[in-house]
Amino acid sequence: MDKTRKITWTDEERQARKQCFEEAFWYRAVPLGIVSSACALIAVRSGKIQTKSRFSAGSIVLGFGSLGYLIGKFSYINSANCSKLFEEKAPNGDVNKEIQEIRQKQKYNAELTERFNEILVTTRHFSDKENLILAECSRFALYAYSLPLSLAFSGLIHYAQTKNFIPSSKFFTTYPKLPKTVFGVLVGYLLGQYIYTQVADCALRFTENDPTGNIGAQLSQSRRPPHSITPEEEQVLESMTSSQFETEEYILPGQEDCSKFIKQDLSNHLKEFM
Repeated sequence: MDKTRKITWTDEERQARKQCFEEAFWYRAVPLGIVSSACALIAVRSGKIQTKSRFSAGSIVLGFGSLGYLIGKFSYINSANCSKLFEEKAPNGDVNKEIQEIRQKQKYNAELTERFNEILVTTRHFSDKENLILAECSRFALYAYSLPLSLAFSGLIHYAQTKNFIPSSKFFTTYPKLPKTVFGVLVGYLLGQYIYTQVADCALRFTENDPTGNIGAQLSQSRRPPHSITPEEEQVLESMTSSQFETEEYILPGQEDCSKFIKQDLSNHLKEFM
């Protein structure tokens, strides 16, 4: 997909976009904003969130409501509901073409990831280059997924214990917040590793950096991106000319020939039984 391609909005696409924004406002943004504000107000009044003045309390409630509003609106816009509107109202528009390309790419990546995980389970020996690629995948999974999630989970759990949202440990009196904080680190690490196994990053590294290796060759043979052909297929297409098809003649058997063939076949079967 060409990210630099300019999209020209048609009247049908503008109508679909307007309806998408309206539905996002009423069906997702407003309800989630109200719920977020109500939860923040309850937390302030119950003392779960301590404030110094009424002004700061109002700012907290407004902030939670605005956050819920934005999350609701953008989650609805990026959902399948808006995509369906463009498919129904402007099926031939540029936006719908972009949506279909993204879906095809997502489907290809999902199939590629599934095949890659199967190959990893069945493969017993890896080459030196494959081991290097796997090491790169492990480092990327650690720094891009596991480490950020570990910091986020451990930080949230530590903050929740500090604000008494969740109780600290009663057994570790010296560092009462440490056990649950470490638990947050482990949860974030494992979740990051799992999320990385569900994306196609490592599989694409093999197809790009080692296409002739064992894993790369299996991935290339099993799955190919949509609308792509191999170099061998391209050579065959170039060598084919219209004259080859014009010179070849195909003769279909007539009704008399078919009847003669059927009678002959029946007579042969009768002779075998007699």
